[in-house]
Amino acid sequence: MIEIRTTMSASAAGGYCWMSVTGHAGAAPKGADLVCAAVSALVQTFAGWVKERGEERTLETDVRIEEGRTVIAASAGIWEMERLLGCFEVIRFGLENLSRQYPEYITYKSGACRKESKT
Repeated sequence: MIEIRTTMSASAAGGYCWMSVTGHAGAAPKGADLVCAAVSALVQTFAGWVKERGEERTLETDVRIEEGRTVIAASAGIWEMERLLGCFEVIRFGLENLSRQYPEYITYKSGACRKESKT
């Protein structure tokens, strides 16, 4: 089973997001598991986007990819916050949607999502 956990926060000063993905779906043999492939595609897309922004120094990042475990953390100041949280929300939506479609293979848990008013 794949376990996905996410959290995010936003304030007038900036934003932060974190994602942990562990395990394997086990829906089919390795190399033929479409559930695993779908999750991997979304997670790898977000990891690549975060890494690239980290190299550009527009985000503070920590990306760890291992066999069966990926952890992605990123924070941004006010100028990059909307891009970071927008990308995170798209990926998060895709993962949550997959967990609804394949509950026997994926669990999704969202931690505290806090957005403070900009006023």
